[in-house]
Amino acid sequence: MPLATVTSKGQITLPKPVREALKLRIGDKVEITIEDGKAVLRPLSKRVEEVFGKLSREGKGYTVEEMDAHLKEEIKRRWK
Repeated sequence: MPLATVTSKGQITLPKPVREALKLRIGDKVEITIEDGKAVLRPLSKRVEEVFGKLSREGKGYTVEEMDAHLKEEIKRRWK
């Protein structure tokens, strides 16, 4: 089981097996929630190649706000 140590600044470094399992890369963001007294990490960043072509509708594009809302919903759905 990978361990992390909290620094004097309240920071931790995620162990490599955790980063690899979550497919995290430099600059990715994670959401941390507390569920039943446990911290749960959910990656928020998705790369273009992972979402390309998933936000189209016939002849009409989406606004940035619509894309943001859709991506947030999809990320939450996939990481429940």
